Amino acid sequence: MKVSKQVHGIFDNMWFYTKIWAKTFPIGLAIIPFFVVLSILSIYEQINIPRVLVEVIEMQGDVRNLLYALALPALLLIASKTINGVLNSCIMTLGSRPMIYLYSVPINEKLFRIHYQMLTSPKVQSKLVKAKNIAFSGDGPGIHFFGLTVSNLLIATIGAIIFTSSIVYVDFILLVVILLSGFVNLLYGFYVGKYVDRSMKERSDDEKKESYIMRVLENRMFAKDIRLYNMRDWLYGKFRYYHERYSKFLLGETRIRASAALLNAALVLVRDLIAYGYLISMLFNGNIRVSEFVFLLGVVFQFSNWMDLIVEQINSLITFSTMMNQIREFLDVEDEVGEMQYGKCLERDVQICPSITFQNVGFRYPEGSEWIFRNFNLNIRGGERLALVGINGAGKTTLMLMLMGLLHPTEGDILIDGKSYREFQPGEYYKLFSPLFQDIILFPESIIDNITGGADVDKEELEHILKQSGMDNIIEKLPEGGDTFLVKNSQDKAIDLSGGQNQRLLLARALLKNAKITILDEPTAALD
Repeated sequence: MKVSKQVHGIFDNMWFYTKIWAKTFPIGLAIIPFFVVLSILSIYEQINIPRVLVEVIEMQGDVRNLLYALALPALLLIASKTINGVLNSCIMTLGSRPMIYLYSVPINEKLFRIHYQMLTSPKVQSKLVKAKNIAFSGDGPGIHFFGLTVSNLLIATIGAIIFTSSIVYVDFILLVVILLSGFVNLLYGFYVGKYVDRSMKERSDDEKKESYIMRVLENRMFAKDIRLYNMRDWLYGKFRYYHERYSKFLLGETRIRASAALLNAALVLVRDLIAYGYLISMLFNGNIRVSEFVFLLGVVFQFSNWMDLIVEQINSLITFSTMMNQIREFLDVEDEVGEMQYGKCLERDVQICPSITFQNVGFRYPEGSEWIFRNFNLNIRGGERLALVGINGAGKTTLMLMLMGLLHPTEGDILIDGKSYREFQPGEYYKLFSPLFQDIILFPESIIDNITGGADVDKEELEHILKQSGMDNIIEKLPEGGDTFLVKNSQDKAIDLSGGQNQRLLLARALLKNAKITILDEPTAALD
């Protein structure tokens, strides 16, 4: 079994998420360009208005001249800021649609498609937990703010390019100083981003274990064991251990971010002293007027801010890419085991009572080294009833999972009526079996839906099945009857059945399917 280890780059992850935006929030892709243009326009007018004001005063204009000169810039500033506020709100609130879609649809679709053997792999389970932790931990906003991050990066980059000519007007050396400080900040920003990227990967295992213990403590089904077996101190100790390890990684990330902020502050101080020194000297030497001084001062200040913003947004995209990689690591897992090619046999291609043959079957889990089976051979004639008896861990359940196609033999073959399981379409092969497992899995739906899977079933047939399984007596005692919802935590009126009642429900489900091969894994363990 091969588990994908593909790592996607920043631009690949941005493109992947942009396509999700196009599917779930297409208007957002149109909003961003308007938001960028209006943001740059409003910033320009904020810088331009003081220049206009001082310029009128220099020309000894009256109040009327002042109002005429300020009318258009003021209107542009008010209009752009008002519209931008609406656009910013849209990107923030509606921008959650792509994130919600990513956290639900692709992951759930993957869970439905992926082969059972892949899904039970510890490596795949670890990838799934990491993907879910991104959704429900404090790291989630990194994806939620993707729209604003891209918008701010475009604003800063385009704005800096536009204002470059104004900086050169002051002095080319000043431009070099500002760009050099920005470049140093950018290099350190890359280092910070890579550090956080590595830290997120390393802390994910401790975060996963901490989250698991918290889920155990929150689950009332485990509350009895924790109290009666005095596990509280032990579990709390484990929680503190993983929490402290996880916290150390977060502390390291905080320190590295703080050092980046200090470096940025030092660079800004040096940069601003040089810039303001240039402008003041030009003013006193008569090279520029006061109005030009005011305007250029705002340009230099904003240009410096944009250089810092570029570094900040690039770091945000590095963090975004790290989180996307953790999600896509699960999405990239192969849907089936290896590159197995399935045939076209259907369920109806075998007899009502088919024969079953295990032919030199061997199996071991990919992550393990020991063989559970090796050269296992067994022939079960059509219509024969066979009981497998063995100690716990002997491999009885594993053997049945292989028979049902949920696990694939590492070597050898399994034949149904002389046809290899590889010759069947997976969905058709599953139709051959009516299993009743030890594990009791119910869904937050009605009792009848839990039995029928939501399918339309003949009423008389269903009543017969309920009577066969003993569920009829259980349903009669409930006020809502078969429409009673299960899983008490799901809604107020839902109930939980007892262990024996659950077992009868699963028996009814197996009887209703009435497949050609019935597999019972200790079906009466919870019954009196």
